[in-house]
Amino acid sequence: MKRITAFLSALFLLISVMPLNAYAAPTSVKAIEYIPDDPIVCYYETDGDGSWQTDGDGKQYFYYYCITKGMGDVLTVIDNDDNRTDYVATYDEAKDSWSFVSADGDIINDSDVEMDDDQINNHFTIGTNNFFTVSYDGKSCQVPVEVRVNPVKSIEFIPAREKFVVENMGGEWRTDEEGNQFYSYYAPSFENGDVLKVTAGDGTVTVYTYREVNYNDSFYDESDNELPDNNELYTSKYSNDKWLKNTDNYYFVGYKQHSVTVKVAVIECNNPAGHTWDNGVVTTPASYTAAGVKTYTCTSCGRTKTEVIPKLPKKKNPIVVKAKRLSLKFKLLKKKNIAVARKNAISISKAKGKLTFKKVKGNAKISVNKKTGKITVKKGLKKGTYNVKIKVSAAGNEQYNAASKTVTVKIVVK
Repeated sequence: MKRITAFLSALFLLISVMPLNAYAAPTSVKAIEYIPDDPIVCYYETDGDGSWQTDGDGKQYFYYYCITKGMGDVLTVIDNDDNRTDYVATYDEAKDSWSFVSADGDIINDSDVEMDDDQINNHFTIGTNNFFTVSYDGKSCQVPVEVRVNPVKSIEFIPAREKFVVENMGGEWRTDEEGNQFYSYYAPSFENGDVLKVTAGDGTVTVYTYREVNYNDSFYDESDNELPDNNELYTSKYSNDKWLKNTDNYYFVGYKQHSVTVKVAVIECNNPAGHTWDNGVVTTPASYTAAGVKTYTCTSCGRTKTEVIPKLPKKKNPIVVKAKRLSLKFKLLKKKNIAVARKNAISISKAKGKLTFKKVKGNAKISVNKKTGKITVKKGLKKGTYNVKIKVSAAGNEQYNAASKTVTVKIVVK
């Protein structure tokens, strides 16, 4: 009994001297903030994912499906000590799931963050006086939504040619809800000749064609004006859509929250080896500073591939250097230093790049300026003939390699 009593006493003493925070409960959440990576903007009664619905009074209203999270959104959690921790919205494509991750790697599960709105009672109107609510751990905050009048009434998309994808190429394998694998294709991108017709709110129709203007591929009107706000133009598809051969498959072209469906075919390449490539087109010419790109197209299915064109090889620097003979008077050297300009001692032509100079060998009283090549003969040098070896270097440029030539300048003091 004494042993048990002694053990309990020791255990109580150990617990009493341990730091109090060893068993402290996690600090409670005092408040939260939510900042979307991009401001939430909807277009009045034309939101691409919106729909007309009926409220409790039997009145119709337009419901906006803009209440969603996006990559880069920041959920800030403020604890009771006013410490702030930012959690960034992240999407795991492999798991098809969202989470919020802090800089330290802490994770808030998507299921713990709720997003709600009360549009059925508080219909969104034009302006910024619209909100939805984000909630986490019993705390909530409001996020503003701007509703704008859409300058675009409708859009029409006319592909330059039938859109297609090659079977099991240009996408990734995914697993559906039943555990079956399927190939999820990427939505086709725009190409030269595609036409986008945009009807403005006043009924004006502008036709934009996808083409190159000033080395930039985009949609341009007849006057070479680029499609306004082309960052709002996109192609997309539902990730779980199963595109198959010999079936009707579709993707979306969207602009300013208007969207149209475009038919796409899944084709098989006719070549048993996979592809028959053409001779290729140089899409990015190589230069002396950067590699180029050559693009090949399969004549059977239209798929493309690229190869790197090596940078252009630099040329040999054609620098020509010749030395001259210098004659100096001993009388002057008895009184002062004599400086000789480079051009009077060394002749240089055809050099490519910045010149530098280095004395390789010669009398200690003769020096050479590294930048200008000027030769200085210090006073006191005796009569005689002196040979000075000088290395002339040309740094080269984008087209020419660096090179050096060594010459001997003969200096006669008499």
